Amino acid sequence: MAEDPVQALHAALRGLASGQDASRVLHDTLTGAIAATRAREGLVLRAGEGGTRPLAATGPVSRVVLEAAEAAIEGRRLVRRSAPDGRAAAVAHPLKLGTLVIGAIALGGDAHKLDPAALPVFADCAALALTRMPSPALGSLPSFLDALGGLATDVDRASVLVRLFDVAGVLFGATGGLCALVEGDGFRVPYCRGIDPEHLHDVARLPDFKALLTAPGLRVDPMTHPIVAALGASGAGAAVGVPLEAGPRRVGHLLLFLPEHPRGEVAPLLVAFGRHAGLVLRSSELYGRAADREEQLASVVHSMANPVVVVDEAARLLMVNGAAIELFELSGAFDVGTPAAGRLGNDTIEALLGNGDEGDAEVAIGRPMPRIYHASVRRVRAADGTVHGRVLVLDDITREREMEQIKSDFVSVIGHELRTPLTVI
Repeated sequence: MAEDPVQALHAALRGLASGQDASRVLHDTLTGAIAATRAREGLVLRAGEGGTRPLAATGPVSRVVLEAAEAAIEGRRLVRRSAPDGRAAAVAHPLKLGTLVIGAIALGGDAHKLDPAALPVFADCAALALTRMPSPALGSLPSFLDALGGLATDVDRASVLVRLFDVAGVLFGATGGLCALVEGDGFRVPYCRGIDPEHLHDVARLPDFKALLTAPGLRVDPMTHPIVAALGASGAGAAVGVPLEAGPRRVGHLLLFLPEHPRGEVAPLLVAFGRHAGLVLRSSELYGRAADREEQLASVVHSMANPVVVVDEAARLLMVNGAAIELFELSGAFDVGTPAAGRLGNDTIEALLGNGDEGDAEVAIGRPMPRIYHASVRRVRAADGTVHGRVLVLDDITREREMEQIKSDFVSVIGHELRTPLTVI
């Protein structure tokens, strides 16, 4: 057994990345966890509707380790248990997929040596390995819905695609496959599991590949199908094509390698899974577009030399460019979403932003030598006319006002100088 926990963790992560057998990954993870926590024994349990069953262990384990594992699954958190004699103890951490608890990793050892600080890292690794093992049976409807909820825990598309196959592994025992997303008139495959990417690139050129991804409904093919066989999947019993749909919109297609032909209630659940996954992928796409546009808007605002402040309808700060941060001395204490009132240090500007109307004003800002600014507040409207907030733009007119004052002083002096000799005459 390896004594270096970092080396064991690296081995487990490399195994996950390369598609290594999940049992081997679990063994490496358990080995590293035992070394990292200074334990003597341990096991990994899988939780299901029929109870729990061990998937990896150092051998027969003590009762306190089993009790800790069961408590971690039931309590959904890290637990510690002590043996009756007080000399031995056990720690256990649940294995989660989103909010769904799919098992636990439990370790036992001397009570005064056992340190669970690193256990959550190994628990995450074990959970990933567990999702890649065939599922013995589809769970109950609440478990199914709970697992689906795990898909939407993040909006990043890359993360969604990884969790898509993790959840498919838990629910249907999927050992691999690919996800193809609609792009123009064709498809793009951004993620695959259990398939060599270079091999997939060659197979994607075959005429029948697109036909496999354009089936209108659920499609089940034997592993002897020419395209499926060319993908090089091994150990699976059937290849199932699942349309990914977001309402009437076709988002893409999911090809899963399952242990056997889907029967009974599994087929409609696969269709429901595809619809939910399609909605999540569509949401991640829209979120990405919105984030890109927000970043573009922020780039425009921050590139402006004039101080600019953007607030929402409730006059809460949404965006402040560098010039405005420096002018109003917001520094590191500035937080997006905080009310503008009391933060900008100028009653006139805060009133302009807070009254809900458009307006203009001339204000003096700055210390110790204030500068004169023309403040202009305008509503931010959507294409349909909906008001989303207001934007304040400040234009430094100090130079203009100084020139006006010089001109006024010059005229006054000249007038005085002309009047004096005339008075003498």
